[in-house]
Amino acid sequence: MRTKALVFALFIMFRGVSSAITGYVLLEDIGARGAGLAGACTSFTGDITLLRYNPASIADLQIPQLSTMYYNSGSTGMNFGSITYGQKMGIGVLGINLSYMDGGAMDLNSLDGTSVIVSSEQDIMGSVTFGLPLGNKLGIGASLKALSSTLIGSKNALTFAFDAGAFYKGLFMEELNAGISILNLGTGLKYLDTTESLPFVIQGGVSYLVNGLAQDLVVVVAMDGVINGDGKMVKLGIEGNYQEYAVRIGVPFLSTDDQSFSFGLGYRMEEQYIFDYGVSFGKSLGLTHRISVGILLDDTAGSRTKKRKTENNQGYTPGSGNVKGNASTPIPVKESPQAKPVVK
Repeated sequence: MRTKALVFALFIMFRGVSSAITGYVLLEDIGARGAGLAGACTSFTGDITLLRYNPASIADLQIPQLSTMYYNSGSTGMNFGSITYGQKMGIGVLGINLSYMDGGAMDLNSLDGTSVIVSSEQDIMGSVTFGLPLGNKLGIGASLKALSSTLIGSKNALTFAFDAGAFYKGLFMEELNAGISILNLGTGLKYLDTTESLPFVIQGGVSYLVNGLAQDLVVVVAMDGVINGDGKMVKLGIEGNYQEYAVRIGVPFLSTDDQSFSFGLGYRMEEQYIFDYGVSFGKSLGLTHRISVGILLDDTAGSRTKKRKTENNQGYTPGSGNVKGNASTPIPVKESPQAKPVVK
């Protein structure tokens, strides 16, 4: 027992050279869209998967959304899966997420000469988020997270964390949105007598809608500033939407993270099914691919496909892929004129 405790203590001391990071599941994208934008998403709304960056982002959600994501990093052996659901609840919007991360296998060599293969880290995180709209422009939100973490297959820790955020639409001009969030505020994870801090993050940014480039083309440029335990960085994200298709690129600046830049694609089928792909190019870990699938749980969503194509791009909300105002509000359509009865 004392031998195992000593090995665990050494693991904690030198884990900075390992691929595993305590509480890493708190930093993971729960949707491929955010990954494709390098996380420059604080000011975006109307997408359930973006509550990872700002819990207020779901405050204007009108249609229930369900999204799942999975990825595997072949170079590190890391596996990650997530499922997220959100819908209106009373005066606001309720979001629920469950995520799982396996840091990959490692050889554990004991002082007695024996060797065993164990999982370096396993994290399970569940969160409950509530977003509240305060008028047509302002939204606030908060998340409560529970995190269970297991190191080297045997040492368990449980903690809770808190997120808070807000967004404002039409800051100084109609095309400009702003958002800010505080993430992973908690007491840390305690393994035996060792406590490790959670990855605390402060993030804020703006997104600007570029109008009039071409028919059916919508471009949003976003920039976020991030303060975390590694210092400060700036993230730039650009998303172009053409009818049902989307292309994204994200670049982090002044970052000590492994990521150098990211790229993403999106496709909406019948305005109800959402397919997103994101790839991150790492400086040392290589490529990391993420795929997420979402569905709008609304029977009338499919009938909006042709209606959306005929709308003016001026009605687009940055980051939402929908019309201005509430990000998931169905687009109104004029009814066909009825024949008037002939009066004799």
